[in-house]
Amino acid sequence: MLLSSGFTVNIGNDTSLCYGEIIHLNASTPGGTFIWQDGSHQPGFTVNSPGTYWVNVNSGSCFASDTIQVAYTNVSLYLGEDLTLCGQDNLLIIAHGNFDSILWSTGSTDDSVIITHPGKYFATITKNGCQASDTVEVKTCSEIWFPNAFSPNDDAFNDIFMPKAVNVEDFDMMIFNRWGALLYETTEVSKGWDGTYKGKKCPQGVYFYIAHFKMWENGLKVKKASQGSVTLIK
Repeated sequence: MLLSSGFTVNIGNDTSLCYGEIIHLNASTPGGTFIWQDGSHQPGFTVNSPGTYWVNVNSGSCFASDTIQVAYTNVSLYLGEDLTLCGQDNLLIIAHGNFDSILWSTGSTDDSVIITHPGKYFATITKNGCQASDTVEVKTCSEIWFPNAFSPNDDAFNDIFMPKAVNVEDFDMMIFNRWGALLYETTEVSKGWDGTYKGKKCPQGVYFYIAHFKMWENGLKVKKASQGSVTLIK
């Protein structure tokens, strides 16, 4: 702070802010004229980035000046891409960032956590009073298996041909006879073929299926296809 003839101006002490925060510097002086470091002439100045800020104030024959240093704390957190958990596997999620402390949604305060169940996991880090958060989703590993036979005889056992599937999306399956005629199509993995065509039971024999779907692999949805034969048993 520089002063003349007892006239002073004070725009505050040097400070540190978190990114996204602003500070308003006030040099208001009755009857004063102002010039800031960028050449502006308002009584106040809004700071939203790090740097050195100063103001010169003239009031009559008196002059005063003040300078402030504003720093910003850059805090960021990255937990990585979404992950896939298969079977009895464990996953290690590591927090990447520069921080003083961390708190996970699991309650852990370690730099990493071991995950044994699917779900969404997040962490919040703190540095110099500033915070940042990130979230990672752990999905169940995709699995699909098509049986090679079924017996639609209304005994409530193995009456429907459909796959056993876990975490499979965008499913489409078509059933054909040996001459290539389309008998059935579904876009729901939980709805299969009951062995009929246009309301009539199909004869015993071998039929063919083509299925398209997406499965989760390493946190990504991957297009897949499967085709094969199924025997309809009376």
